[in-house]
Amino acid sequence: MKKVISMVGTSIITNVLEEEEGLYNYYDELRDKSYSDWEYYERKIRKIKDGVLEYLKDDENFEKASAEIESILEISKKYKDENKKVYLLTTDTILSYLSAEIIKTIFEEYVENSDIEIKIHLVKSLNVNENFVEGLNNLIGKIENIAGGYYENLIFNITGGYKGIIPYLTIMAVVNECEIYYIHEESNKLIRIPQIPLKIDYNLFEKYEELIIKLENGIESYQKLKVENYRACEKLEKSGLVEIVDDIAFLSPIGRILFNRYKGQFVYFYATDEIYKDIKNKKEIMRILKSKFFENYNSKTQDKSGHLVYDDGNNQNRIFYFKDGDEIYIYKVFEDHDKYEKYLNSEKFTNEFKESYKNLSKLRRIKKEE
Repeated sequence: MKKVISMVGTSIITNVLEEEEGLYNYYDELRDKSYSDWEYYERKIRKIKDGVLEYLKDDENFEKASAEIESILEISKKYKDENKKVYLLTTDTILSYLSAEIIKTIFEEYVENSDIEIKIHLVKSLNVNENFVEGLNNLIGKIENIAGGYYENLIFNITGGYKGIIPYLTIMAVVNECEIYYIHEESNKLIRIPQIPLKIDYNLFEKYEELIIKLENGIESYQKLKVENYRACEKLEKSGLVEIVDDIAFLSPIGRILFNRYKGQFVYFYATDEIYKDIKNKKEIMRILKSKFFENYNSKTQDKSGHLVYDDGNNQNRIFYFKDGDEIYIYKVFEDHDKYEKYLNSEKFTNEFKESYKNLSKLRRIKKEE
């Protein structure tokens, strides 16, 4: 399955305005309006949508009605033998989201024999105002969720959308070794941007990983923390990895892209010192954690008397764990069936145990198998 990331601008609307001047007043009133105002302006939104679709229905060249449509169709031809899903990512504005709805309708109703599935995703706070950095981080998070950790089938279409976002999308694509395409506006040809032989020095992330993880979640009273960690904070700031707003510091969009790539080399979980030592001493458990546990635990977990147990199949390897939000806590591992049965029959999983174990656990990481 090829997943195509495509930002959405408003050219599908503005191109039609040149011919349908009656829509201009509606467009002008909706310009820069936040998506949160959608319900208030719904009648005018409907006027624009119906007007654009009606105009394009009689246009033999509707496929060239916007850069997004033309580029998606060309990318689709290039991957004609593969399943495709296109993710239209919109800014947090009425007109961007409306444009995505129009494009989706065109693919569903106007394009003959289309095998492209279209999904629309609005990116909160992504606009040109003071929340732009917050919006960029939301955009990066949205793409991470779409990728699901697998970037090899992700394609970045950088043809449409707000041009201030394109550099970040390009960096994200290059760092994760994704295909990048755009339609050149003069030649109307699909151009593939070649892979750049990029080598990233991850020593900075390894050295200051604990601080960078805090920046991911946001650090309040940052100046106080900086006094205690001056050299580390200065280094990260000079490297462009830190954004500071009103003494709250957080990872910059570029920092997030690079750090997520760095983290992609590892699997992360929580465990106490005792259990982590036991894990490292068990060769098969280490192999499972490195290679398949985090991909397969949803389908290979059984509820055993209240315990969540990862069953590795026709062998004696078992992993006891629980989740707290998105975090995984591993609290017992076995490579011996008799010991596993004895533990299962003698120990109960309770909320008291869970809270106690969380308090004693530390974040662990293991490098994935290559």
